[in-house]
Amino acid sequence: MLTESINDEEDQDTGIGAIKRIKPFVSPEILHCTYNALVSPYFNYCSIIWGNCGRTLSEKLQKLKNRAARILISSFYDADAGYLLQQLGWKDLIAQRQIQVALMVFKLSIIWFLTTYPLCLLSAVRQAMS
Repeated sequence: MLTESINDEEDQDTGIGAIKRIKPFVSPEILHCTYNALVSPYFNYCSIIWGNCGRTLSEKLQKLKNRAARILISSFYDADAGYLLQQLGWKDLIAQRQIQVALMVFKLSIIWFLTTYPLCLLSAVRQAMS
């Protein structure tokens, strides 16, 4: 199912295509907002799930992100993708995935701590308030 979702690329490509079509008519700020609304969520919120996909599928996703960067910056197809990502302040998908995993581990550890030691926290709050 994950392979089909990445191979299809329809949702992400539709968002990138929309950006390409509206580009002549809107400001760069609107283009970035459109990217953040239509394309970015697929890379950000789904990275935990597709993070374990194979190299080939991961490269396809990175190419989609690179394509979006080229459209937003109006660069040629042969421009260095790393430079484009750097200009936009974006991370490549591997770094982005590592950040998302670290955030998830942090959030889960906080939840674990709060559910494991609620009485300790309650007594600490009472001591702090008195």
